[in-house]
Amino acid sequence: MLWLPAGRISRVNGRARLRVTRGLVWLTVDGQLDDHLLEAGERFVLRRGDRALLQALDATAGVEIVERAPATWRQWFIALLRDAGLRLAGVRA
Repeated sequence: MLWLPAGRISRVNGRARLRVTRGLVWLTVDGQLDDHLLEAGERFVLRRGDRALLQALDATAGVEIVERAPATWRQWFIALLRDAGLRLAGVRA
């Protein structure tokens, strides 16, 4: 979960699903003409290679960022092992 205080800008790169859980968020993706205003409950999908900027437009906004599965089974399996290792070590990813 990413918490954005009003006015703070955060960058998100690569393949990910974004879901606004609280507040109003401005989103712009490099190379796209249109910007997006996302309210709580709305989602946006970033594709591989996308670079986006997010900014909370009102009080602190919450954005859930879920990485999408990597393109190959090998990358998926490596990510699975990494995440399992972090959980075993007691680290929150």
